[in-house]
Amino acid sequence: MKKYYILGIGYNKKDDLKSCPYEVWLDMQQKKYPLVLLEGKGIGAVGGNFKPSEIIAPIWSEHLSYSGSEWLIPLCEMAKDDRDVLDLKLVLDTYKCIYGTLPPLREIA
Repeated sequence: MKKYYILGIGYNKKDDLKSCPYEVWLDMQQKKYPLVLLEGKGIGAVGGNFKPSEIIAPIWSEHLSYSGSEWLIPLCEMAKDDRDVLDLKLVLDTYKCIYGTLPPLREIA
């Protein structure tokens, strides 16, 4: 089973029906592309795995903002300076420091 931690879920303020979630997950099996960005739900959903240096590109700032995951930016900047390797333990520790608990875990076969 693959393990993912859900780091953030949110919606555009204009999405009154909450029909298009923006999500950020941490893929514990991926060292090179550990961050997962998802948009939408059901058959209309899109997503992919990304390197830390890709996440800090301006194109993803709204996604991070909508999902409440902007706190990842400094960690991704640190990773960019360290061969683009994200410290997964530091991500989980930072989440716990902010929210008082570890993020929800999702296991997918």
